[in-house]
Amino acid sequence: MLKGASPGTVRGYVAALKFLYGETLNRPEVAARLPWPKVPRKQPVVLSGSEVLEVLAAIDNRVAAVILTAAYAAGLRISEACRLRAEDIDSKRGLIHVCLGKGDKDRYVMQSERLLALLREYYRQARPVGEWLFPGRKPIRPSRPRQ
Repeated sequence: MLKGASPGTVRGYVAALKFLYGETLNRPEVAARLPWPKVPRKQPVVLSGSEVLEVLAAIDNRVAAVILTAAYAAGLRISEACRLRAEDIDSKRGLIHVCLGKGDKDRYVMQSERLLALLREYYRQARPVGEWLFPGRKPIRPSRPRQ
C-alpha cells in the first residue's frame, strides 16, 4: 500500500496513526513507537552573479527592478523591500532599517555602496510621494509583492 509513496505522504499517514493511537484509543506508548519518515532535503539552486544580473536586466518595470535589486543586494524578503521608506536608509552607517519584518520584528541589514547609489538614482528620478520609497497604486500604501 505504501510502496512508492513519497515521504510527505507517509508523514501524513504516520500523523494520522499517532493521533488515532495517542488521542482516540488512549495508547500513547504505541504512538510514541511510530517513527517519522526521513524527508530528504534538496539544496536550492543558486544562481551565479552573471545570471542574477541577467534576470534583473530582463525586468521591464523600473520600480520592480529596483525593488528586486534591493531585496537581493540586502538579503531582504520581497515584502520587506516593498515596505521600505526613505528614512529607513541610513547612508552614513551603510544600513537599512527593516521595520516589522518576519515575526513583526525590526532589524538592520547591511547595504552596499552600489545599492545606495541605485536607490539614490531611483529616488531622484521617481520622486515618490508619501512615506513609502516604492508607493503602490495609491500613494498612501506601499507597493505590493505581487505587483
